Amino acid sequence: MTDYSLLKRAPVSKHIIPYTLYSPTQSAVRCWENEEVYGVPTGEETFEYKINDYGFRWTRKNSKRQWLFVGCSHTFGQGVSEQENYPEIICKSVDPEIECINVAMPGTGPQIQALNLAWAVNTFNIERVFWYMPTVQRQIFVQRDAVHTYHPSALEWFHDKKFAKLWDKIQPGLEETTQHKTIWELYSTFSILKAKNIPLHFRCWEGPFQLYARKLSKHFDIKEIPDMPKKDMGRDWLHRGPETHKEYARMILETLDEN
Repeated sequence: MTDYSLLKRAPVSKHIIPYTLYSPTQSAVRCWENEEVYGVPTGEETFEYKINDYGFRWTRKNSKRQWLFVGCSHTFGQGVSEQENYPEIICKSVDPEIECINVAMPGTGPQIQALNLAWAVNTFNIERVFWYMPTVQRQIFVQRDAVHTYHPSALEWFHDKKFAKLWDKIQPGLEETTQHKTIWELYSTFSILKAKNIPLHFRCWEGPFQLYARKLSKHFDIKEIPDMPKKDMGRDWLHRGPETHKEYARMILETLDEN
């Protein structure tokens, strides 16, 4: 049974909110870029993903101003240092005293991200929210008292290979259902933020679904942010690099100026 009294501790094996891939007792996670399987570009420094006591990647300040960033590996900053990550750049550009609360988790989809957003809004004094949401095909399921994330291109993440193949086979037939469920989740999340009078800046990087989300966003006066460009590669040779994060931060800051 889930123990909801432990809201500030999130071992994924107990699927306690918020959802995090890391133990809150870890001070740092060895960066994947140190692993030989990816390699490191010549002259590039390696780094660690420093994890705070909530199990997320941000340096706690307990600042009066707190901006929230939600998303997957792009917002987590996989492949770049914390200082190079676009949420950090945005906050420091606006006011160095803003605490950049980043609850992004690599590989996650809208369900987990909406959960972490709600947790953060109820835990901190959030002034503004930025959500760069991935494809709605990323789903979650609970099996054997563990939370699993479903990623269409990464079935190797499943421990139960037979279940993985079955899950992957039925997912295409559930696409319409998945889209509607995501819209309902967004409606609930947008309603919470509207009730709390917290501005939301939102984008889904899945083009067709962004059209659905755009209609809903207009109803709640959500500000649309641009899609993330691709100028360079991160140190994992898989995700966006420092120049991309710098440019993306600039693009989002321009939308703030427009408002």
